[in-house]
Amino acid sequence: MVRGQLIAFVVVTLLGVTYAGVEYLRVPRMLGAGIYTVTLQLPSASGLYEHALVTYRGIEVGKVDRVELDRAGVTAVLGINDGVSIPANSAVSVRGTSAIGEQFVNFEPGGPAAPPLRDGDVIPAGRVGLPTAVGKLLSSVNDVAATLPLDKLHSTVDELYRALHGTGPELAGLLRSAMRLQGLASADLDPTVRLFTDLVPVLATQQRIGPQVRSFTGDLAAVTDTLRAVDPSLRGAIDKAGPMADALGELVNEVRPTLPQLLTDLTSTSQVLRVFVPNIRQTMVIFPAATAALTSTTAKGSLEAGGQFPPPYSALGFKLTFNQPPPCTKGFEEDRIAPSDLSNSRPPPTDAYCKEPKDSPIAVRGFRNAPCPPGSPAGPDSTGATAAACGWHFQAPDRAKAATDVAIKHMLEVAARNPKTRAENEAFIRGADFAGPEPSPTPPAINGPGNSSHESPDGLFFAGGQPFVNGGASPLPEVSTPKGPVPGVAQYLLSPLLAPSGR
Repeated sequence: MVRGQLIAFVVVTLLGVTYAGVEYLRVPRMLGAGIYTVTLQLPSASGLYEHALVTYRGIEVGKVDRVELDRAGVTAVLGINDGVSIPANSAVSVRGTSAIGEQFVNFEPGGPAAPPLRDGDVIPAGRVGLPTAVGKLLSSVNDVAATLPLDKLHSTVDELYRALHGTGPELAGLLRSAMRLQGLASADLDPTVRLFTDLVPVLATQQRIGPQVRSFTGDLAAVTDTLRAVDPSLRGAIDKAGPMADALGELVNEVRPTLPQLLTDLTSTSQVLRVFVPNIRQTMVIFPAATAALTSTTAKGSLEAGGQFPPPYSALGFKLTFNQPPPCTKGFEEDRIAPSDLSNSRPPPTDAYCKEPKDSPIAVRGFRNAPCPPGSPAGPDSTGATAAACGWHFQAPDRAKAATDVAIKHMLEVAARNPKTRAENEAFIRGADFAGPEPSPTPPAINGPGNSSHESPDGLFFAGGQPFVNGGASPLPEVSTPKGPVPGVAQYLLSPLLAPSGR
């Protein structure tokens, strides 16, 4: 049993020693198993030693197997674990864990994708970044400290103490934020490098177009200066734009009922004008010449004795007035129709005229100042808007309207059934000359002696050279002027209006 125990102890011992040799002594690595070697050329060792760490993006991927001295400098042989792919264009640097800490080799990926490093590759010294030597760093710090004024350093320290006293949590937060920022910057190093690389041609382009940019900036400054100068006007325009839009909206709402009809009418007008475009063009061509000729003809210098006035003066004067005097509205109130009323069902007004006094300056040429017919009861040089104002009194309006309607119907029937002959037309218009042969035979006169087709006319009619009303035996008065009787048509239309009220 003792022999068996000894044999078991020896086996366990051998297994433990073998595992320790494999794991802790790295015997397979010493034999070159599980790694591939990359040679790193350095101008100096810079504190790098054998068994130093090799990292990729800060992660351990191997160790420095040996550091050797050669004629060109120092050669470091790196053993990198199999399965770790490092781009061949990666940046290589020798770094220190602290200012006085141990050194290690770090790989950082470069720009575009590149093939990985392979066993036996050599990285030249030009691609390797070395840390600043501690001695040189301390010497630089000493030089900087020597330049500081020692008598004022105490004041600076006191000021820094007062400035940073009580700000420990804030400084800690700032440092933590800076560390996170640094981590994010390191993670985005490739896009940042690419950004700076692409920024070079952009900045070169900006440098080339520098004169144009300066010119544009100058013009923009002039525009802004002008806008600053007219700022009150712009503000006023902006402030008044809202009320103006409201007023425009109200105007559109007011003209909405009549505007479509107006546009429709203008469409027809434009079609007519299109036909007369050549005539309008000709008028526009000859109008300036005609105006110039008229101005020269009516020049005041040619009319005044001696021509003492120069040619620019004219004997004709034109004056455009508006609402001087204002239009007459008195007398039209009840018959006024709103512009929005498009119906045609209302009867026409029967008593709509200006009812201002005769001495009113408004509408001095209005109907109320129309001269009365000669022989009116109101006397000579009398004026009036109605027959009653001139002293005439006629039959009731309803009877006059009924007589007028009957007379018009009678005239239409006569015109339709018994066309007048040339002789009757000559007698009617008092001897007008009608060229051509005399037709034969002559039919009997219409509404005169011998005409049996209309023996009992009703309403206003004309017979025997005299107008009558309702078939009365007495003819209507004859209308005449100082120059003599008026023509037959005027006699026919005006005589009923001058009939006395008893007829």
